[in-house]
Amino acid sequence: MKAFKYTELILFLLFVFCLANCKKDSDDYSYRSSDVALTDGLGKNKVSALADSFYVSTYTTTTLPYLSRLGSAPDGTIYASDYPDDKVFKISPGGIVSVLAEGLNSPFGLKVAKNGDVYVALYFDNRIVKITPQGTVSPVNVGISLSRPTDLAIADNGTLYIADAWHRRIIKLPPAGNASVIAGSGAYGIVDGKGGKARFGYVTTLKLAGDGMLYAIDSKTDSTEITYIRRISLNGEVSTLLRMDGYKEGRRLKDLSSSKRDSVFGQAAHENLFTVNSDNTISFVNLSTRTVKLLSPEPPSSGNFGYVDGPLSSAKFRSINGLSIRSTGIYVADAGNRVIRRIYKR
Repeated sequence: MKAFKYTELILFLLFVFCLANCKKDSDDYSYRSSDVALTDGLGKNKVSALADSFYVSTYTTTTLPYLSRLGSAPDGTIYASDYPDDKVFKISPGGIVSVLAEGLNSPFGLKVAKNGDVYVALYFDNRIVKITPQGTVSPVNVGISLSRPTDLAIADNGTLYIADAWHRRIIKLPPAGNASVIAGSGAYGIVDGKGGKARFGYVTTLKLAGDGMLYAIDSKTDSTEITYIRRISLNGEVSTLLRMDGYKEGRRLKDLSSSKRDSVFGQAAHENLFTVNSDNTISFVNLSTRTVKLLSPEPPSSGNFGYVDGPLSSAKFRSINGLSIRSTGIYVADAGNRVIRRIYKR
């Protein structure tokens, strides 16, 4: 099973690479003319003034494997998926690490319900599982087929929303069952619209925000350097908010989280987004003004790779993959350094 998992992954990556390097006469996607690139206008090697407002520390007490995504429980416990090693970890509010479950076959996106149960998308198993805080694993009966689910979101009433990535659709699963597709039809593209008129490329992140909207990171499957933030209402209305062009800006979106916080982590009047990016930067997305600011400095041309705690203006990371926001700060999976780091207001 493990050999098949890695063989399929390698073939898929080769497929993406080949498509990305094939010349195309035109793009087969669309987005609204009001979309803006994820940039705050800072020049290269200039430090964002916001970086001086934050401090970075190592949160976990032991070294972890290569983490994929994070999720936070109401009691302050953090859960982390380990896609390569088929495990989910539990990290106590004090940073103590333990294995919650293992042998899961490619766990990727995960979310924590109000009662503490952890829901995990198993990418190569094409299913969702529930894990209790004590580590008991049970399958979730979705009722319709999934193809490479990457992430999920959960409402307070227990309704699940699933990113069915290779089917290019978003699925709603109420607690009583009877799953339905709220957006997407399987057709490829970055196209806004309601229900089946909307199109997705390859959704890798799905979050339900406090404003009652789903926010997703989407990409063209033949060009993962170009990523998008898509907003999805619970009745299936899809709009494209922002576009990040990795070819021009040198970064792409990797994960996002929502919070009623402003760019210096103070209380805000409305919901906003925080993103982690492929160049180890962290961005703040103001959903009211649709503007974006870098919280961390622009990395030098040599890259922002390393392991340095301290002021965010000089901190270094090595492949940030996921994040989770709590009242005590922004928690990120620094996969390359095999730790969870905490970013908090000084």
